[in-house]
Amino acid sequence: MNTNNKFRKEKYIQQIKYKTGWVFRVRYRDIDESFREIDYLSSSQAFKAAVSFRNDILVKGFIKREKTVRDCFDEVGDIYVLRSETRRKLAIFFEKYVSKKDVELHNITRADIIADLNIMVKECSNDTIQRVLSIWKKIYGVAIAKGYIEKDLTINIKPPLSHKLKANKRYELTNEESLNSLIEQLKKHLKSSLEAKQAECILFILFYSGMRPAELFALDKTDIDLKNKTIQITKEMGSDRDNENVVRPCKTELSHRTIPISKKCLPYIKKALEIDDSPILFSNEKGLHYASKDLGDRFHQYGKQIGIDFHLYQCRHTFITRLFMNGADLKTIQELVGQKVDATTIGYVVSDKERKNKAINMM
Repeated sequence: MNTNNKFRKEKYIQQIKYKTGWVFRVRYRDIDESFREIDYLSSSQAFKAAVSFRNDILVKGFIKREKTVRDCFDEVGDIYVLRSETRRKLAIFFEKYVSKKDVELHNITRADIIADLNIMVKECSNDTIQRVLSIWKKIYGVAIAKGYIEKDLTINIKPPLSHKLKANKRYELTNEESLNSLIEQLKKHLKSSLEAKQAECILFILFYSGMRPAELFALDKTDIDLKNKTIQITKEMGSDRDNENVVRPCKTELSHRTIPISKKCLPYIKKALEIDDSPILFSNEKGLHYASKDLGDRFHQYGKQIGIDFHLYQCRHTFITRLFMNGADLKTIQELVGQKVDATTIGYVVSDKERKNKAINMM
């Protein structure tokens, strides 16, 4: 879905671009009517129909109305700078958990907001509850900024604690044998010959460097210094306000780093540099950056066919685990993987029965 406007902005008309064409959605009070390009001769005709329908509604006397919760949520992008992926996720949470979507804002009470949060405690995590509260806060941020209301009802509301038992995240590891098996499977089935050539380098560079997939797919060949055997990491693949797959600066200061190229990683780096003439280290057949999620999904799909439950991030988990188990100090691990040493980093470390037995018998 793409909301980049092709047509002039019209009040109460949302413009959405799907793969099947444009859709113009007229939303006013309890009216919600869509005009689809595929139902008309062209997108222009569908747009004209939507405008005409909207005008008919307004002529009937519904010219002035109070802003609803949904209206303010739809205008969040006017006030807050949000990446497209963030907007998509917020929309999902809004539709699922905000019960007063179409209620006029002046009819909302503080109790309504608290009730929405309290009803979530049995089934939702603390993170989800916090996210829904943040949606309410953004709604009121919009309403106050645009002068729709004067009082922010979300002030001093604290998210209730979840009653749901928190499941431990499973950080799975991988190894060279599994990666080689996966590579053989990928070479057989990947439709793109370029992807098939790149697969081995992608997997083993991740495995021997500990980079995040989004960092690897953002690398240019100029980020590789073969003379000094280093990789400069300053950017990553992600989304911005208008696009779902762009190169952007790494989010944290720690993520900006220079990492050494190990002896085992070096042959794969050299091979990757010679695969094609693109300035991007790993580019798709159109010469553009990969979206790491798309490539990761394909690798996961083909891995399942041979009984390997593989995700790209397993390479990073394995890298951190091996460093930790081989005695690397936490400061060095932090600087290599670009992540603050805390419970998250240690959470990547995967132990096993033998190590646990050895540890317990140290007493």
